[in-house]
Amino acid sequence: VYKRQYRMRAVAPEESLTYSFGCVEGGHEPNIIPEELTFAGTARCTKNEDGLSFRTVMKEIIEHTCRMYECTAEFVEDQYFPVTVNTRECVDLARKAVRENCGTEALDSNCPMWMATETFSITESIYPGVFFFTGIYDETVGSGSGHHTPAFDIGEKGLVTGVAAALSFVLAALKEKPKCNSFQPADLESMLKLIE
Repeated sequence: VYKRQYRMRAVAPEESLTYSFGCVEGGHEPNIIPEELTFAGTARCTKNEDGLSFRTVMKEIIEHTCRMYECTAEFVEDQYFPVTVNTRECVDLARKAVRENCGTEALDSNCPMWMATETFSITESIYPGVFFFTGIYDETVGSGSGHHTPAFDIGEKGLVTGVAAALSFVLAALKEKPKCNSFQPADLESMLKLIE
């Protein structure tokens, strides 16, 4: 059991969780203490329980720090998405369908874990499914830069392959109707915790 203190105490050290503050605003003059300070950021994790635990710890730290300095804190959360978890049976069927219809060269299963915010995670916490990336790297048009950077662009040819891959999976799923024994739908209480 980890005591509720900071990142390494809220989340086991061997698990992945990152957080960053991309915006800090407070005051305009160097010799005047501002009445308010606003900061904003994001946190990303690979397990829902780690995200919820860290969220609790972060709020406790901020509240206790504010009390110590006779301040108050207001939390504004505009989004909280669960971790995206693919259903094993859907992954296997998607691989098979893409290989058969798009060719083996259209499939690269060596994609490293990617810590991004994805709304599809809400769907996959209720229904079995598979989330996969469409390659957009294309040197001829200069695409392939990191997301959220000024140089980001899309190699649109990759979108054609992405649509073909998605349709291949859908048609295979309609035909084979896989039984998803590995799918564990989120219970209502867990989902409500994510959006409260």
